[in-house]
Amino acid sequence: MSARHHLCLWQEQLSQRMGTTRTAISRLESGRNHEPCLGLLCRYAEVVNFELRVAIELLPH
Repeated sequence: MSARHHLCLWQEQLSQRMGTTRTAISRLESGRNHEPCLGLLCRYAEVVNFELRVAIELLPH
């Protein structure tokens, strides 16, 4: 994933900084984790120095 690559981090290094497993990072980055928890996404964004934005918007009828 470009965010991690930009910091020259391996999945193992990122997982250690996040307090999770390399497998969890792999699933997140590959899209195999179809419903990641918000906490995991927040930690990922924080470690790679990104801002996570969540929006709830009204859909047109």
